[in-house]
Amino acid sequence: MNYTYGEEYRIDKYSASNWKEVDVVLDGNYAWNSIGYMVGEDNTLELDIKWEWLYGSLENGYYRIVKSVNNKEFSIEFKID
Repeated sequence: MNYTYGEEYRIDKYSASNWKEVDVVLDGNYAWNSIGYMVGEDNTLELDIKWEWLYGSLENGYYRIVKSVNNKEFSIEFKID
């Protein structure tokens, strides 16, 4: 199966036993380029995400980046100390 994904993503923060989407720091609207990238033959996806423009500097805590691939959500968790 061919997997496709776009540029959009979101960041959630873990707090009080659940995940909550981090607030966007931009005033007004923003948009993503409408493009379809293909996942490589090895079925891995490596991204270099610079979220400061959208979420600002994140405080200490547990987070996850959420991406939609073929209309399914996938996430990777990380911690900021």
